[in-house]
Formats: sequence, structure tokens, C-alpha cells
Amino acid sequence: MKKSFILSFLTLYSCLSFANCADEDIGIKLMLSKMYSKESYLKIIDGYVENGKRERPELSEKYWQLVKKYYKYEDVIDHALPMYKGLFTEDEIKEIIAFYDTKAGAKLVESMPEIYDRWNKANQNLGREVQVKIKAELLE
Repeated sequence: MKKSFILSFLTLYSCLSFANCADEDIGIKLMLSKMYSKESYLKIIDGYVENGKRERPELSEKYWQLVKKYYKYEDVIDHALPMYKGLFTEDEIKEIIAFYDTKAGAKLVESMPEIYDRWNKANQNLGREVQVKIKAELLE
């Protein structure tokens, strides 16, 4: 955790404005690392695997090991980068980073695995309800 803080501080210090950065990607990656901590991401993947095992019992344990192996945090951040480019100004990115450095921002990041789990369960329930309604309407 201390190492992550030092890395974040050095990155932010070296990139006080995008005009001074070699690439705006540094600011966005810092923002993403604040929004989606590696610890939270790993908990989310663990939850995904556990849900997947229940939903897809025919898939082998080796399959789920490979899911964990290949869904790397760093790759997810790199793949998310293009989604954020151009959406936020330099000042907005700084404000987002500042928020995630607050107590509330840290709590939000810490709570993401639970939020993700609740979101998935709520969507699964909604999906079942919608399917029942669709089936009933199609049978009319």
C-alpha cells in the first residue's frame, strides 16, 4: 500500500499538468489506479470466478485458474484507457484523483467488490423477472 502511494505521488508530482507529461495516458492511468485499486480488482475477479463456478459447473477448475491468470489488473487498466481518453479535461482528471485521495473516495474503492457483487445479483434477478414478463407476453 505504501509503495502504491509513493508511486502515485511520484507520478502525480511528475505530471502536475498534462502539458508537462510526455503523454496524457499517465494522468488517466493514475486516475484509473485510484478508481480501481488492484486489491479491489482481485476481489472482483474472485467473486466473478465464484459466481461463474456456480453458474457454469461444467467448466473445469483449470478454466477458472486460467481466468484468474489472464485477467491481469495491468491489462484491464490498459484496456480501459481508451474509454476514458477525451472524456475528461486535465482539471477534471486532477479533481477525480483528488476525490479518490479523500476518505470517501478510499471507502468507495474499498467497497467496489461488494457493490459489484450486489449489482450482479440485482441484475440477475431483474433478468429473470424480465424473462418471465417477455415469455408471458409472447404466449398471449
